[in-house]
Amino acid sequence: MREIIAFVEDIFFTAKIRETAKAAARDVRFIRDLHGFDKELMGPAPSMVIVDLNAATLKPVEIIQRVKQQDEWKDSRLVAYSSHVRAELMEEANQAGADLVLPKSGFTQKLSEIVASAPA
Repeated sequence: MREIIAFVEDIFFTAKIRETAKAAARDVRFIRDLHGFDKELMGPAPSMVIVDLNAATLKPVEIIQRVKQQDEWKDSRLVAYSSHVRAELMEEANQAGADLVLPKSGFTQKLSEIVASAPA
């Protein structure tokens, strides 16, 4: 079963994603820096990529673009979330190729569905 990779800095969301993935018997790995991302891109594609758009040090829009440009990774489902007041950032994520962009509240409400929808 392919894993889920999450680019998340926030401890609350890290715990929430980890807990939800565990309940769904899915493996999730958290990447917290761009060096880790570069190493990941050389490996097999995950079933899903989750990106916290508020994690500015991770350059989230760049991550989305690079995932969608990588031949092996471009079909991985890419889900991004941000605070609802960052509408322009959410639009940038859509333009960069995210498959689903949600405000944090919507992401939290739908997290179980999102994780369950990750291809095995």
